[in-house]
Amino acid sequence: MNIFTTEGRAKEGLALSPEARFLKYSRLDLLRNVDFNAVDHLFDACQEISCPAGEVIIIGGERNESLYQILDGQVEVRLQDNDDSATIVLQPGACVGELSILN
Repeated sequence: MNIFTTEGRAKEGLALSPEARFLKYSRLDLLRNVDFNAVDHLFDACQEISCPAGEVIIIGGERNESLYQILDGQVEVRLQDNDDSATIVLQPGACVGELSILN
């Protein structure tokens, strides 16, 4: 799974032209219906990271200062420990961690 995150500083993955960034990231839920030219500079503070299957990205109740956008693959969100009925699967384009950075 690859995700786009505000965690850390930009690396080679986001060193794209504004046009290439638009083509790659405009499908993300967070950027839908946004004037891309107005937010393009924000990508300088972001990076793409790759996460292996099963890696924990965020733990509920712990401090989180990052926002994650799913580029490909899936993210499983468990709302309660060991309760399969409280599990949702997010697809590419979805956002994770946005609520915790707003608090």
